[in-house]
Amino acid sequence: MKKLLFFIVIFCLSIVQMIAANYYWVGGTGNWSDYASHWATTSGGSTFHTQAPTLNDNVFFNASSFTSGGAIVTVDVDANCASMDWTGTTNNPQFTGASARSLNIYGSLTLINEMNYNFMGTVNFKSPSFGNLITSSGKSYLNNVVFDGIGSWTLQDAMSIPGHVLYLVNGTLNTNNQDVTMLYFRSEYTSNRTLNLGSSTLTVNLGGSDAWRSNGTNFTVIPGTSKLVFPATWGGIYNYNAGINLYDVEFPSA
Repeated sequence: MKKLLFFIVIFCLSIVQMIAANYYWVGGTGNWSDYASHWATTSGGSTFHTQAPTLNDNVFFNASSFTSGGAIVTVDVDANCASMDWTGTTNNPQFTGASARSLNIYGSLTLINEMNYNFMGTVNFKSPSFGNLITSSGKSYLNNVVFDGIGSWTLQDAMSIPGHVLYLVNGTLNTNNQDVTMLYFRSEYTSNRTLNLGSSTLTVNLGGSDAWRSNGTNFTVIPGTSKLVFPATWGGIYNYNAGINLYDVEFPSA
Protein backbone atom coordinates (compact mmCIF):
# COMPACT_ATOMS: atom_id res chain seq x y z
CA MET A 1 0.00 0.00 0.00
CA LYS A 2 2.83 2.40 0.90
CA LYS A 3 4.57 1.69 -2.43
CA LEU A 4 1.34 2.39 -4.30
CA LEU A 5 0.92 5.72 -2.53
CA PHE A 6 4.56 6.62 -3.27
CA PHE A 7 4.12 6.03 -7.00
CA ILE A 8 0.86 7.98 -7.02
CA VAL A 9 2.63 10.97 -5.44
CA ILE A 10 5.52 10.74 -7.94
CA PHE A 11 3.04 10.52 -10.82
CA CYS A 12 1.15 13.59 -9.62
CA LEU A 13 4.36 15.57 -9.21
CA SER A 14 5.40 14.59 -12.73
CA ILE A 15 2.12 15.90 -14.12
CA VAL A 16 2.58 19.18 -12.25
CA GLN A 17 6.10 19.57 -13.66
CA MET A 18 4.85 18.90 -17.20
CA ILE A 19 2.19 21.61 -17.04
CA ALA A 20 4.34 24.18 -15.20
CA ALA A 21 5.55 27.12 -17.27
CA ASN A 22 7.79 30.17 -17.02
CA TYR A 23 6.12 33.59 -17.27
CA TYR A 24 8.13 36.69 -18.20
CA TRP A 25 6.76 40.18 -17.61
CA VAL A 26 7.07 42.55 -20.59
CA GLY A 27 5.54 45.85 -21.62
CA GLY A 28 6.07 48.00 -18.56
CA THR A 29 3.05 49.23 -16.60
CA GLY A 30 0.11 46.84 -16.32
CA ASN A 31 -2.14 44.58 -14.29
CA TRP A 32 -1.14 41.11 -13.15
CA SER A 33 -4.29 39.62 -14.74
CA ASP A 34 -3.55 41.08 -18.21
CA TYR A 35 -1.74 38.00 -19.49
CA ALA A 36 -2.28 38.83 -23.17
CA SER A 37 -0.21 42.00 -22.91
CA HIS A 38 2.34 41.31 -20.19
CA TRP A 39 3.02 37.63 -19.54
CA ALA A 40 5.29 36.43 -22.34
CA THR A 41 6.47 32.87 -22.84
CA THR A 42 10.11 33.98 -23.20
CA SER A 43 12.20 36.83 -21.82
CA GLY A 44 11.41 39.95 -23.85
CA GLY A 45 9.17 37.89 -26.12
CA SER A 46 6.01 38.78 -28.01
CA THR A 47 4.21 35.44 -27.69
CA PHE A 48 1.92 35.49 -24.68
CA HIS A 49 0.41 32.95 -22.32
CA THR A 50 -3.30 32.25 -22.54
CA GLN A 51 -3.96 32.72 -18.81
CA ALA A 52 -2.47 34.44 -15.78
CA PRO A 53 0.19 32.53 -13.80
CA THR A 54 -0.97 29.60 -11.70
CA LEU A 55 0.55 28.09 -8.58
CA ASN A 56 2.72 25.86 -10.79
CA ASP A 57 4.27 28.67 -12.84
CA ASN A 58 7.46 30.61 -12.15
CA VAL A 59 7.28 34.35 -12.82
CA PHE A 60 10.22 36.56 -13.81
CA PHE A 61 10.74 40.30 -13.92
CA ASN A 62 14.06 41.15 -15.57
CA ALA A 63 15.98 43.61 -17.77
CA SER A 64 13.46 43.13 -20.59
CA SER A 65 10.44 43.92 -18.42
CA PHE A 66 10.72 47.70 -18.03
CA THR A 67 12.37 49.85 -20.69
CA SER A 68 11.69 53.16 -18.92
CA GLY A 69 11.24 54.45 -15.39
CA GLY A 70 7.97 54.84 -13.52
CA ALA A 71 6.42 51.50 -14.49
CA ILE A 72 3.87 49.99 -12.11
CA VAL A 73 2.86 46.33 -11.81
CA THR A 74 -0.52 46.14 -10.07
CA VAL A 75 -1.82 42.97 -8.45
CA ASP A 76 -5.46 43.47 -9.40
CA VAL A 77 -6.55 39.92 -8.53
CA ASP A 78 -5.49 37.36 -5.95
CA ALA A 79 -2.22 36.32 -7.55
CA ASN A 80 -0.60 32.88 -7.62
CA CYS A 81 2.81 31.67 -8.72
CA ALA A 82 5.45 29.09 -7.95
CA SER A 83 8.61 31.21 -7.55
CA MET A 84 8.86 34.96 -8.16
CA ASP A 85 12.20 36.44 -9.20
CA TRP A 86 13.03 40.13 -9.88
CA THR A 87 16.74 39.58 -10.55
CA GLY A 88 18.16 41.86 -13.25
CA THR A 89 15.22 44.26 -13.29
CA THR A 90 16.09 47.87 -14.17
CA ASN A 91 14.42 51.31 -14.09
CA ASN A 92 13.05 51.03 -10.55
CA PRO A 93 9.58 49.59 -11.20
CA GLN A 94 6.86 49.60 -8.57
CA PHE A 95 5.06 46.46 -7.40
CA THR A 96 1.72 47.34 -5.86
CA GLY A 97 -1.77 46.09 -5.04
CA ALA A 98 -4.62 46.81 -2.64
CA SER A 99 -4.87 45.37 0.86
CA ALA A 100 -7.81 43.22 -0.25
CA ARG A 101 -5.53 41.26 -2.60
CA SER A 102 -3.25 38.38 -1.69
CA LEU A 103 -0.05 37.09 -3.23
CA ASN A 104 0.24 33.30 -2.94
CA ILE A 105 3.77 32.01 -3.53
CA TYR A 106 4.32 28.25 -3.83
CA GLY A 107 8.10 28.46 -4.22
CA SER A 108 10.85 31.00 -3.57
CA LEU A 109 10.81 34.81 -3.59
CA THR A 110 13.59 37.14 -4.75
CA LEU A 111 13.08 40.88 -4.46
CA ILE A 112 15.80 43.40 -5.36
CA ASN A 113 17.02 46.79 -4.16
CA GLU A 114 16.19 48.40 -7.51
CA MET A 115 12.42 48.16 -7.09
CA ASN A 116 9.68 49.83 -5.07
CA TYR A 117 7.65 47.33 -3.06
CA ASN A 118 4.25 48.86 -2.31
CA PHE A 119 2.07 45.76 -2.29
CA MET A 120 -0.46 46.25 0.50
CA GLY A 121 -1.93 42.72 0.51
CA THR A 122 -1.09 39.59 2.48
CA VAL A 123 1.81 37.45 1.27
CA ASN A 124 1.15 33.72 1.69
CA PHE A 125 4.04 31.28 1.37
CA LYS A 126 2.30 28.01 0.59
CA SER A 127 4.96 25.67 -0.76
CA PRO A 128 4.55 21.90 -0.38
CA SER A 129 8.29 21.39 -1.02
CA PHE A 130 11.54 21.94 0.85
CA GLY A 131 14.40 24.27 0.02
CA ASN A 132 12.54 27.51 -0.73
CA LEU A 133 14.51 30.76 -0.32
CA ILE A 134 13.27 34.26 0.55
CA THR A 135 15.32 37.35 -0.33
CA SER A 136 13.66 40.60 0.73
CA SER A 137 16.48 43.04 -0.17
CA GLY A 138 15.54 45.55 2.50
CA LYS A 139 11.87 45.74 1.54
CA SER A 140 9.27 45.83 4.31
CA TYR A 141 6.12 43.75 3.97
CA LEU A 142 3.08 45.99 4.30
CA ASN A 143 0.58 43.39 5.48
CA ASN A 144 0.63 39.98 7.16
CA VAL A 145 3.13 37.33 6.08
CA VAL A 146 1.80 33.78 6.38
CA PHE A 147 3.78 30.53 6.15
CA ASP A 148 1.24 27.83 5.40
CA GLY A 149 2.58 24.79 3.57
CA ILE A 150 4.26 21.53 4.50
CA GLY A 151 7.51 22.70 2.91
CA SER A 152 10.39 24.81 4.22
CA TRP A 153 11.66 28.37 3.75
CA THR A 154 15.08 29.84 4.51
CA LEU A 155 15.63 33.57 4.83
CA GLN A 156 18.56 34.98 2.83
CA ASP A 157 18.46 38.39 4.53
CA ALA A 158 16.48 40.30 7.15
CA MET A 159 12.67 40.21 7.10
CA SER A 160 10.68 43.25 8.21
CA ILE A 161 6.92 43.16 8.90
CA PRO A 162 6.85 46.26 11.11
CA GLY A 163 3.11 46.88 11.32
CA HIS A 164 1.68 43.42 10.83
CA VAL A 165 1.77 39.77 11.81
CA LEU A 166 4.03 36.83 11.08
CA TYR A 167 1.91 33.67 11.03
CA LEU A 168 3.50 30.20 11.11
CA VAL A 169 0.62 27.89 10.25
CA ASN A 170 2.49 24.92 8.84
CA GLY A 171 5.96 23.84 7.71
CA THR A 172 9.48 24.92 8.62
CA LEU A 173 10.80 28.48 8.77
CA ASN A 174 14.57 28.82 9.07
CA THR A 175 15.52 32.42 9.87
CA ASN A 176 19.11 31.48 9.00
CA ASN A 177 20.76 33.90 11.47
CA GLN A 178 18.86 36.81 9.87
CA ASP A 179 16.96 39.37 11.95
CA VAL A 180 13.16 39.48 11.82
CA THR A 181 10.95 42.37 12.92
CA MET A 182 7.18 42.09 13.29
CA LEU A 183 4.25 43.62 15.13
CA TYR A 184 3.34 40.28 16.66
CA PHE A 185 3.73 36.51 16.14
CA ARG A 186 1.01 33.88 15.86
CA SER A 187 1.30 30.09 15.62
CA GLU A 188 -1.87 28.76 17.25
CA TYR A 189 -2.26 25.53 15.32
CA THR A 190 -1.78 21.79 15.81
CA SER A 191 -0.09 21.15 12.46
CA ASN A 192 3.62 20.34 12.40
CA ARG A 193 5.59 23.58 12.65
CA THR A 194 9.31 24.20 13.10
CA LEU A 195 11.00 27.53 13.76
CA ASN A 196 14.79 27.34 13.41
CA LEU A 197 16.28 30.56 14.77
CA GLY A 198 20.06 30.21 14.66
CA SER A 199 21.59 33.47 15.91
CA SER A 200 18.69 35.66 14.73
CA THR A 201 17.22 38.53 16.71
CA LEU A 202 13.42 38.53 16.56
CA THR A 203 11.83 41.83 17.54
CA VAL A 204 8.12 41.68 18.42
CA ASN A 205 6.80 45.22 18.77
CA LEU A 206 3.27 44.75 20.14
CA GLY A 207 2.57 45.72 23.71
CA GLY A 208 0.63 43.11 25.69
CA SER A 209 1.23 39.72 27.24
CA ASP A 210 0.38 37.84 24.05
CA ALA A 211 2.59 39.68 21.57
CA TRP A 212 3.87 36.16 20.90
CA ARG A 213 1.04 33.65 20.99
CA SER A 214 1.60 29.97 20.15
CA ASN A 215 0.22 26.49 20.66
CA GLY A 216 3.10 24.28 21.76
CA THR A 217 1.47 21.15 20.33
CA ASN A 218 3.55 19.94 17.35
CA PHE A 219 5.53 23.20 17.49
CA THR A 220 9.31 22.87 17.58
CA VAL A 221 11.50 25.89 18.22
CA ILE A 222 15.21 25.34 17.60
CA PRO A 223 16.55 28.35 19.52
CA GLY A 224 20.25 28.29 18.67
CA THR A 225 21.75 31.43 20.20
CA SER A 226 18.84 33.63 19.14
CA LYS A 227 17.38 36.61 20.94
CA LEU A 228 13.67 37.36 21.28
CA VAL A 229 13.09 41.03 22.07
CA PHE A 230 9.87 42.73 23.25
CA PRO A 231 10.57 46.50 23.20
CA ALA A 232 7.03 47.62 24.10
CA THR A 233 5.68 47.89 27.63
CA TRP A 234 4.34 44.55 28.86
CA GLY A 235 5.17 42.77 25.62
CA GLY A 236 5.37 39.03 26.28
CA ILE A 237 4.77 35.39 25.43
CA TYR A 238 1.63 33.29 25.74
CA ASN A 239 2.41 29.69 24.80
CA TYR A 240 0.07 26.88 25.78
CA ASN A 241 -0.52 23.09 25.70
CA ALA A 242 3.18 22.17 25.43
CA GLY A 243 6.47 23.91 26.11
CA ILE A 244 8.86 25.50 23.62
CA ASN A 245 12.60 26.17 23.88
CA LEU A 246 13.98 29.70 23.75
CA TYR A 247 17.53 30.96 24.26
CA ASP A 248 17.52 34.64 25.25
CA VAL A 249 14.37 36.70 25.88
CA GLU A 250 14.52 40.42 26.65
CA PHE A 251 11.83 42.73 28.02
CA PRO A 252 13.58 46.12 27.98
CA SER A 253 10.49 48.09 29.04
CA ALA A 254 9.15 45.71 31.66
